[in-house]
Amino acid sequence: MDTKDSSADDQLSVEELVAKLEPDLLPKHVAIIMDGNGRWAELRGLPRIAGHREGIKSVREMITVCLELGIQALTIYAFSQENWNRPVQEISSLMGLLEYYLSTERAKLIEQGVRLRTIGRLDSLPASALQWVRAAEQETAHLDRLHLTVALSYGGRTEIVDAVRELLHEVQDGKLHPDDVDELRIQQYLYTHELPDPDLLIRTSGERESVTFFSGRSPTPSSISLRPCGPTSVAANSCWPCWNTSDASDDSVVSSVPYLHSGRSQAPHAGIQNHRPTTG
Repeated sequence: MDTKDSSADDQLSVEELVAKLEPDLLPKHVAIIMDGNGRWAELRGLPRIAGHREGIKSVREMITVCLELGIQALTIYAFSQENWNRPVQEISSLMGLLEYYLSTERAKLIEQGVRLRTIGRLDSLPASALQWVRAAEQETAHLDRLHLTVALSYGGRTEIVDAVRELLHEVQDGKLHPDDVDELRIQQYLYTHELPDPDLLIRTSGERESVTFFSGRSPTPSSISLRPCGPTSVAANSCWPCWNTSDASDDSVVSSVPYLHSGRSQAPHAGIQNHRPTTG
């Protein structure tokens, strides 16, 4: 990518950047690993839950952006299986935030035409939180302007384990022959079987270690790791809770390739660094 062109793009307003987007090259399904919120708060001398509250605001903004750009699916990795190992008080606060979000945002989701789905081992959620989740899913089930999927109590490995268990039950019941089990069949039993493969993965904390997110899907999405809460001005509103295109890591490209007019023919997501997810 031309560094001069990139610098020029950095000076453009959000409206000007949007005007330069190539609609045909935009991702159809964006997945976000929503981490770094607690550290964002700690670096500002705030309790960790304050970062999670800001994260909710960013989800709201991301939904709006997806609707404006015509992106069809947005998946948020919000709470992992490993997160159950956090302090009890933090978990309780996070579940409370989940209930608060669903109670306050449900009407807005319906107004915007957003269908909410959740994936993961939802039976692990507290009864009250699960009740809110099911109610929101039911009330938005008829909507299709944007498919919002929230991963709760989710793990890529547990997704594969649960899929295999269902397959084994089918074989045991005589409904499926072992020789009929292939990659396509397994994908039909994944939590995410109704979703298209993600073609853009964003990790908001700036970390690069592997994460088991969509690990049962074949294609490797292009990924962006946003710069952690580093030495940028407060006015820049950097890091996930208030992130913007200037927060991309130096070796990642957000503002110009591949979604903006460049005068060159290139495949979707060319120029964005790929990080192949691995289990581990």
